[in-house]
Amino acid sequence: MATVKNLLTERGEDRPLIVVNTHSHWDHVWGNMAFPGTLILAHRLCRETMERDAAAELARYHPQIEGLSPVEIVYPNILLSGTTVLSSDITVEIHHTPGHTPDSMAVFLPEENLLIAGDTVEYPFPMAEWAGHIADYQAQLEHLSGWRVRRVIPGHGPASAGPELLRANVNYLLRLREQAAEAARRGLPLEEANDEIPLRSCLEDWIDLDGWGYEDLHLENVKHALNEAWNMGLNL
Repeated sequence: MATVKNLLTERGEDRPLIVVNTHSHWDHVWGNMAFPGTLILAHRLCRETMERDAAAELARYHPQIEGLSPVEIVYPNILLSGTTVLSSDITVEIHHTPGHTPDSMAVFLPEENLLIAGDTVEYPFPMAEWAGHIADYQAQLEHLSGWRVRRVIPGHGPASAGPELLRANVNYLLRLREQAAEAARRGLPLEEANDEIPLRSCLEDWIDLDGWGYEDLHLENVKHALNEAWNMGLNL
């Protein structure tokens, strides 16, 4: 956040800041401490989750990050639900977009056709960490893809993404769920199902997998998708 503050200083921005926490994960809320006395907006579930989990996350992750200064947990102080619209010289819409997590939010600037998506949209594929709700996550992304979005800034990935990343995220979850439903119908155990649902089969051709850990992250999505498919089958 020091980089953000320096950039604002260089540009002569002396207006009051408003911080938006897009969800409660540590890599999205630890930076709150850099803005003392600032309005910090978040979904009410973000605050509740932080109160429950933030101390444990700090103990777990902080020692693993070399050279990190001491972190103080600072909680959001303006709690939202649904959609909130802020209006001055530009319009800022803050939308509840559950899917990645129950408390996920995204920020849309309609005059700029700009979606600051948090982890609701990710590159190279979305992480469905809210177990049992992948179908809802897909529906949420399909809803966003109907907006007049020209540029997408994902929580993880290139800041120059366009609406094609939104569609790629939708298609990933669609293909994942279709293949998981077929694996569940055939009664495949997880180990076999994982081989049956390779990561590349769920991705667009233009997605570049030049990175580490994606297969393991995809496997977590497969687990959630299989559990959802099994549960839906049991409830039919």
